[in-house]
Amino acid sequence: MTRSTTQPGPRPHLRGPLWVLGISLLVGGALRVGFLLAQPISPYDPWRHRQLVDNLRSGLGFTLFEGQDYLWYNPLWYRLSALLTDGDGMRWVAAAFSLLCVPLAFRALQFELPDRPAAAAWGAALTATLGPLIAFTCHDGSEALAVALVFLALAVNPRRSPWRALLAGVVLGLALVLRLNLLFNGILLLGLLRRPGRGLPFIAGVALPLLAHFARNARILSAEAWVYTWDGLAVRGDSFDLGSTLLLQRHPEIQAALAALHRTIVSLPQWLLRLDWLLFLLLGLGALALCRRWAWRGAALATLAYFFLLDATGSANFFRLYVAIFPAMILGAAVVASEPSRRGLRAGFIALFVLVGLPSLAPTPMTPLPDATAPARLIVHDAYFVNSGRYHPEALLRTYPGRRFVGLPLRGTDLPAFLDAHPTVDRLLWHDFSLQDTVLEAFAVAGWQPEQTELGVDGHRYQVWVRPTR
Repeated sequence: MTRSTTQPGPRPHLRGPLWVLGISLLVGGALRVGFLLAQPISPYDPWRHRQLVDNLRSGLGFTLFEGQDYLWYNPLWYRLSALLTDGDGMRWVAAAFSLLCVPLAFRALQFELPDRPAAAAWGAALTATLGPLIAFTCHDGSEALAVALVFLALAVNPRRSPWRALLAGVVLGLALVLRLNLLFNGILLLGLLRRPGRGLPFIAGVALPLLAHFARNARILSAEAWVYTWDGLAVRGDSFDLGSTLLLQRHPEIQAALAALHRTIVSLPQWLLRLDWLLFLLLGLGALALCRRWAWRGAALATLAYFFLLDATGSANFFRLYVAIFPAMILGAAVVASEPSRRGLRAGFIALFVLVGLPSLAPTPMTPLPDATAPARLIVHDAYFVNSGRYHPEALLRTYPGRRFVGLPLRGTDLPAFLDAHPTVDRLLWHDFSLQDTVLEAFAVAGWQPEQTELGVDGHRYQVWVRPTR
């Protein structure tokens, strides 16, 4: 019998319009570069992120306040950025990971719908061009890497073998330690649990990074009497339970501080205040409703339920946290766009989805350093206590290197013990955006006196207080 010389065709999951992927990468890259050029300073805690990377590159380790291992973030993103660039350049690394989401979404949809290559093409095009995805991943924080890891967990085809399921679990676990608001993206892979040979390795993989993250936090908390968290907020190291050791925002004092902050600066969900964001959210959820994929719907609905019902800090009022549902929305919209029926109507729906996202690419005005913090004529001593908020104390650390700027507890009742732990700091720098008024009252009760008052370039009032003579 003569052996056939016909070569086998490509497996279905390898087919797909690669030219669409190529164009999507070019367009997505151009949009991200243009966005970063127009937005040189991110509106999302830029000085904190950049200082962490610069401290790593300077040999100071993953530290920010008082030489202490920084607890508020997992170091993975910052160590990776520090290998490639300095703090001012880390947003370009984020843009690269944001762009990496394009081929990863393409690949994930090839595996999910091997006989519908148009879905992969639409997934790439949407990931390349959706304005909120670009705006909320192309900045100094870890969102871009975390979202890329979610897409990677889907793109490794975890159904194929136990080892791939384990890999997908580890990758998803890494995404969660970077941004825990992505937690319910695990529902995207819920189908793995139907087969113990896939589900058990997947669960084990997710657990590994979470356990490592918990162990790191526990080590730092056990070693420090006071730990410095968001914007230098000082919290007793022995006051964390198991839940708040893994998720710091569960700590009552941190939760109260964040809730007070968010009530002050964003008291309502931002998507209620901007028509483009409201339409973007409704269209994305509409695509999920139409796509007939229960796991994808579940991932988005579980996230929204947490945001609406269980978020005690008000963090979910920030629309950028909704990046957690963008992977599911992109998958759903790609499926809807690739349906063979009513193509014109579906194309119009997707075009509207992209168009309403474009206003998100408009730059947000940001005051550069040193204008965003206290005037130099106030900073003449070596060490200051500083209240939290408005990027302080980290903006001061970045503006005035070599000086100490020490965060404070939330409540005035903790101040006496905190002062005893820091006997060498004899100045207080207080700015008028305050969530810690009882602390200032406690300083006054302890005999501290105002010494200088100045109005900063940013329009905020800064006041220096001095410790009473011992």
